[in-house]
Amino acid sequence: MPGLIGMIRDMKILLARRSLLLASLLMPGVSAIAQDASLSTNYVLKVTTDRADALYKSGETVTFKLELTLDKKPVADADVRGR
Repeated sequence: MPGLIGMIRDMKILLARRSLLLASLLMPGVSAIAQDASLSTNYVLKVTTDRADALYKSGETVTFKLELTLDKKPVADADVRGR
């Protein structure tokens, strides 16, 4: 089934691109928070999908979960903005 394998590969590439785009849109806001909140630069923004395999059919909605930590502790009430 080369067609199915190719479709799965293409979907994974598309999802990876969307994840990178989302992360790149959010990072300027995260860096602004890091500068305002403290001198620590140990912020980590983790972006995951609602499905472990991250496989979606065309037209399906992808839900992203964002987790922001500072020094491995959850950041509460953070204002994360994209441009």
